[in-house]
Amino acid sequence: MLFVPFRNEELNPLKLTKYFRQSLNDSQILTVDEKEVVESLGINKEYSGNKYLPLNLEIWETGFLDSSSLSEIRKKSKKEVDWLYLPRIDMVKTTFGHSSEDKPKVLIPIILFVRVTHSGKLKPSSKPPWIPRDWLYPNESSVSPIGDFVDLDSFFTHNPYVNIDTFEKLKEYCMKMLCVVLGCEYDENESLFELDIHNDYPWCI
Repeated sequence: MLFVPFRNEELNPLKLTKYFRQSLNDSQILTVDEKEVVESLGINKEYSGNKYLPLNLEIWETGFLDSSSLSEIRKKSKKEVDWLYLPRIDMVKTTFGHSSEDKPKVLIPIILFVRVTHSGKLKPSSKPPWIPRDWLYPNESSVSPIGDFVDLDSFFTHNPYVNIDTFEKLKEYCMKMLCVVLGCEYDENESLFELDIHNDYPWCI
C-alpha cells in the first residue's frame, strides 16, 4: 500500500464529485500513474521521482500509522492535509519471470482520501473513495475490467458518501463498494486482502 499527499492542483475536488457522470475520456484524470507506483514499490528502477510512501499492510486493519511511517509523512507535509491512500496493490501474473507487455504491472482496485492526526490515526476525508476508471467496463485499455461502471454508479446513487466520520466506517464503505462492483456478497468479517479481484493479478502487496 502507498501514501501520497493530495494537492488541489493535481486533482480538482469538484471534478471528483462528478466522476460517476463523466465520459470515459474525462474521467482519466482520476487514474493513478502506474509508472510512479511501480517505481515507489521498487519493482522497476527505470523511473524517477519516488512520489509515494510504501506502508505496511497492517495499517489498513489498525487504522494507525507506525512511528516510522508517521515520521516519513511529516517530512512530506507537517500540516493535516488529504492523502491519497492506495490500501491494496495487486501484481500481474508472470510466466517464467516475465509478464505480458500489453498489461499494466499493477492493479489498483481502490483509491481513497484520508487524513492523519498528530498521533498517526487515520480518519476519512470529505472526499469519497473511487475505483480507477481503467478497470471498469466499458474501458479502452488492454485489460479485462474488474466490474461495470453501471454497478458503481448505482452503488453511489443508493449509498451517498455521508456520515463517514471514522476510519472503520470508511473501510466498511469501501468494502461494500468493491463487493458491488465485483458481484460478490459483502461479509463484514472478510478483509480487503481476501477479496478475489482479478485472475491476472493474483499477488496482493
